[in-house]
Formats: sequence, C-alpha cells, structure tokens
Amino acid sequence: MPVYTVHAPFPPRPGALASDDMVVVRDGFHFWAFVFGVLWLLWHRLWLPLLGFIALLGLLQLAGQLGVNASLLMAVQIVLLILLGLEAGTLRRFVLSRRKWQQLDLVVAPDEDSAMQRFLERSAGKAEIPPLPLPVMAPYVDPAPGSNEIVGLFPQPGGLR
Repeated sequence: MPVYTVHAPFPPRPGALASDDMVVVRDGFHFWAFVFGVLWLLWHRLWLPLLGFIALLGLLQLAGQLGVNASLLMAVQIVLLILLGLEAGTLRRFVLSRRKWQQLDLVVAPDEDSAMQRFLERSAGKAEIPPLPLPVMAPYVDPAPGSNEIVGLFPQPGGLR
C-alpha cells in the first residue's frame, strides 16, 4: 500500500476548515511526472524544480548542437525523466517545506482520499496537531575509556586485538 505524507501551512489560516488547507503527497513513483515532466511540474507549481529541469534539458539541447550522439542524449533524457518520476513526491515536499508548510503525519492508505480520512480520524480527538518529532542521534560512547585506538584504523602493535 502507498505511503502518504500530510502537510498543512504554518501557522494555519484563521477561519478555514482544517482539511481544506491540507495537502496529501504520495511517496513512490509518479507515472505522470515521468510521462509529462515539464507539464507535471507546471501543474503542481514547482517553480524551482521546473527551472532546474528546463536548464538540464537546455544543456542536453546544447550538447546535441555540439555534435553529441543523439541516442546518448535520448538515453540521458529518459534517465532524467525516470529520476523525475521517482523523486516527484520529494520535490513536492521540498517546495512545501520552503513555503513554510509543516509535515503533520505519515499515513498508509490505498488512495489520497482514504489517506486524508485516516489522518482526520486519527487526529479527531486532538486539539492541536503537533509536527512529527525530529529523530535524535544517540551520543557517541567510547567503548573502552582510556584506550587510544580509533575505530576503523589498524591497531597499534602489541595492543588489544
């Protein structure tokens, strides 16, 4: 089943229904982004990724004018479209985070409507929906205090093995 992320603007707009302002973004391969790359970016108003994608296509066009093999250029363009299809959800989340939207939750559901419904059911009893907590890295603990060995390097001659 697909995984979705639910995003909302921060701070929320006053007087608007909570689900009206939320956006659900699917994780995984986006077929329409692969097929209609530039149009898909325009449709979702992803201006920075669109500029980058057009710049890459322009470089490919320039390489074609300079005499690079056409089949190689076609292969590179197909690889770029595959990458766009794979990273389309990440690009949408990137643009939402630049617009100061916060990620509220991760939801596993068969489609976007079900994902929004599951999210709203889960958050129905909460007055305020907190953002997801950031992962915390555990501090480094020296395995043998007082030893001069560094992990990953060769041990000193005559030292512990």
